[in-house]
Amino acid sequence: MRASLHSRLAIVGLLFCLVIFPGVTAGANDGVVRARRAIASGRYAAAESTLSQIVRVTAGRNPEALFLLAGLQTKGARARSLYGEAIRLDTTGRWAQRARLEVAKIDYALGRYAEAWSSLDESDACDDNPQACLFEGLSALMLQRYDDARSALRRIHKGQMRTWAWLAMAEADAKKGRPDEACRRYEALSDAMVSPTAVYRYGECLENRGDTGGAIQLYKRLDEQFSETPEGVLAAEKVHRLSAATVPGNPPQRNVNAESVTTLERGFTIQFGSFRDRGNAIKLASRIRRVYPGVRIDTELVDYREYHRVRYGYFHSRDEAERAAHKMANDLNEAYSIMPIP
Repeated sequence: MRASLHSRLAIVGLLFCLVIFPGVTAGANDGVVRARRAIASGRYAAAESTLSQIVRVTAGRNPEALFLLAGLQTKGARARSLYGEAIRLDTTGRWAQRARLEVAKIDYALGRYAEAWSSLDESDACDDNPQACLFEGLSALMLQRYDDARSALRRIHKGQMRTWAWLAMAEADAKKGRPDEACRRYEALSDAMVSPTAVYRYGECLENRGDTGGAIQLYKRLDEQFSETPEGVLAAEKVHRLSAATVPGNPPQRNVNAESVTTLERGFTIQFGSFRDRGNAIKLASRIRRVYPGVRIDTELVDYREYHRVRYGYFHSRDEAERAAHKMANDLNEAYSIMPIP
């Protein structure tokens, strides 16, 4: 009697799986389609609600839903957890590969370069995805594994990522003591004027070679075409300083105005606002630009979300920045904060 009962229960369970789960799977697939449409139209809350329901109904067994839901999270830790579930569920499938790349991006944004590099290197994600090559190379560069960085970056052959890869390889060449190779890469990028950083770096190459005239002309082009970037501001200062130095009898110049720092790696800047919506940042920057044309918008990654910072100037010290900011605040009637340049 007991064996017969167990057999009946097993049959009922099998029938339940055959009847119910195909319906659940079909419903989940339809839900994923709706969620994708919601994401495409900017209805993120609706998409997150749909995907969360799919994850609950399927007991977390839909890797695509997990992947899409992770991409809607505002906290890196929560996103990382959902991507991890997709990886465990799919293991060798395409969603696992895509999730590994997103986890590596989060790790990179949070400064966990060793975790980002090892994850991408061990999974061979670079074999199929140029983005994976880029982040593997950038992570290796931050870890000072310059040969590993070049190995990954040289596999990127087209698009905007090729520009970033070449720029990163030039940095690796410079760090490895190969300045001529670095300058050749900067020159190739500066000819096309596709990267203000590359143009600025090539200007420094010309300075180091003693070609002050060529450097001034390049900095002028950079200031004209990328005036609102940090490199454009620094280029304008370079033009002023180098031009003054070429006049016979002029003493060395040191400008203590807003654009007085001549490196990209240290100092302070004045920040007037921080926005998720780039449009709001542009509106504020436009108001400030009427009085201070050198205002710029810096885009930064926080918890894998873009924030747009309205900023002005580069200063050697916090006191120097405070003095300039106090005058600007009086002129503009805008609140400000002093931010270190990492």
